[in-house]
This record gives sequence, structure tokens and C-alpha cells, in this order.
Amino acid sequence: MTCPSCSEALLFGSHDCSCGWTPQSVAADSVELTYREALAAFWRVCWTSFLFVTSAMFVTGVVAVRMFGAPKAVPWLNASLVQMVLQNLWSAISLWLFVPLLLRWPYWGFRLVVQTDPDEATRFTPSQRFRVANFIFWRSLGATIVGQILLMPLNILLGIMQISVGPYLGVAASILVVGPLIIRFLIGHSFTGFRVEVRRTPTA
Repeated sequence: MTCPSCSEALLFGSHDCSCGWTPQSVAADSVELTYREALAAFWRVCWTSFLFVTSAMFVTGVVAVRMFGAPKAVPWLNASLVQMVLQNLWSAISLWLFVPLLLRWPYWGFRLVVQTDPDEATRFTPSQRFRVANFIFWRSLGATIVGQILLMPLNILLGIMQISVGPYLGVAASILVVGPLIIRFLIGHSFTGFRVEVRRTPTA
């Protein structure tokens, strides 16, 4: 989680910040998620975004081929940079479309809400929606870049052994590690005028 007052990361389970903030006014369980809960919240947005980006990239490819001809005739269509830019563009759009799913329905034993002191809501305003999507997108992009750099030695080793699992390792790391961490940093992060918090609900 991050400090609701100064946005500094609170690591190793700490609930006190160097700026002087303490969780006296905010219950600890309203800004904390377990790994399983964070994974469930991330997965709700992840799979819908994945389907959207995959479909959008396919449609973009079909349209590009019809407009410019076969990829071999237009080399820039196959350029890694072009594909990366398009994928990140569609990813940003998909997050803006699907980030409201974080609040739409309760999870098992909890739900996420927008806290605006003293009110709370179960839907984002357009401004809140943009800022939360922006928060997730840039941290996901940064983590992906760092992850690719860290996986380079392993990918080289596996390449020597003629084992091609690099892309799958990246996807698994994004879903199982990066995603839940980003959601945990999102909860309690102090945006201008609001923050996303947890509300515990009894389970039958």
C-alpha cells in the first residue's frame, strides 16, 4: 500500500509513515489486500483487457493488410516498434474501458470502493476512471520493461538449450506477480480527492 497522505510506499507490512501519518483514521483492513484478493481483482480486468487487445490487434492487422497490401510489401508493418506502440495503445484503451470492473461487483468477502471523504461510491467518475487506468498502465509498462531486462539471461540460457518459453514466463509473471502488486499499491494510494479502499463483507 501507499501512504494516503504523501503517497510514499509503505513496505514490509508497515502501517506508519515517516510523514507522520498513522492508520488511526483509516482502518488497516480498508487499505490492505491479501495476495489472493489482489490477484482476483487484477484478473477481473486482465482477462477482459487481454481479449480486447488481442481482437484489436487482429482487426488492426486485417485493416492494415487491406489498405497497404501484404506485410512483405510494406516492411514497417512487421516492425517490432510499430507492433509495440500499437499494443501499448490498445492496452491503454482497454484499461480505460475495463477498469470500472474493479468496482462493479463484490468479490468473495470484500469489495472495492472509491473513498472521497466522507463519502464513498461504487463507481468511478470519468476523471477518477482516467487516473486509475493511467496509474495501472504506466506501472504495468514499467514493470514489463524491467521484467524483460531481468529475464534476458534466462531467455538466453533457454535459447541455447532450444527451449522457447520466454513469452510464457513474461505473461505468467505479469499475471501472478506484477498485477497483484500493482493492485496492492493502488489500494490506499492517495489520488487528488479520492482513493480506492477495501470494504469487508461477511461470507456465507
